[in-house]
Amino acid sequence: MNYIFFVSYCITQETMSMDAIPKALQYGVSNSQARVVRQKLQPLGVSTGVAGSTVRFLLPQKAIIDMRSLSFHYDYTISGLVDTDAANYSNAQFPPTYQHWSSVKVFCSGASAAGAQCNHYDMVHHALAKASVGEDWCTSRLNNAYDSLVNFTGASGRPSLSQGWDGQNSVKRLQATFDDLILFRSKTSCYDSSLFGNLEIELTFNNNNILKIAREGVPTAAAAKAAIAHAFSNITCSVDTVVSISPKLTWESDAKSVASVCVY
Repeated sequence: MNYIFFVSYCITQETMSMDAIPKALQYGVSNSQARVVRQKLQPLGVSTGVAGSTVRFLLPQKAIIDMRSLSFHYDYTISGLVDTDAANYSNAQFPPTYQHWSSVKVFCSGASAAGAQCNHYDMVHHALAKASVGEDWCTSRLNNAYDSLVNFTGASGRPSLSQGWDGQNSVKRLQATFDDLILFRSKTSCYDSSLFGNLEIELTFNNNNILKIAREGVPTAAAAKAAIAHAFSNITCSVDTVVSISPKLTWESDAKSVASVCVY
């Protein structure tokens, strides 16, 4: 039955045609409906971390999951900045959110399924982004900090004059979104956890070397590099699951069709 609802969903997404479905299943598919429910997930363990920290999520169990909809939301901070005056400061630019993570690993029923051999996910993603995206696209995704790919002024001048400055805590803040995962960009991106087992996603937070730092005056380059660090907190995961709605049959008009399907 899960297969019927999955096929019905694929048809609504225009990734499959009715002609490609076996005749015995066409009735069930044509009379079934599928709707999408957005699920918000909490991590297995802590929801905060610094450089080198790992966070892991268990995706919905016994469900059809649209992996293209996978996204992570968290509070991103850069600390250790100096904001004395225009001649004495240290500042850092928000890196694009895909650079926040050095690895993205997928586990199926506890076994490694993807990403286990890649400990430089940020570098691979950066190469693909630089080769394929344009300025308009970058500036349209501010929560991903993609504007830093085309605008390098985020670290210029005093931190208090730059975007995201929290003067009370002397940090820069970003409501970050990481949703452009290159692992799941295909038409066959639905995963049925009731058939193939539980699916888990593990993210490893990158080191401080990804930060672009600028300084002036008293803070030396070495001191600024040693003091400035980034961190994340309150991370959650969101993903779409396909929920089935059984067809409503009328006794007189549909009974014969159901009987003919059962013959097959």
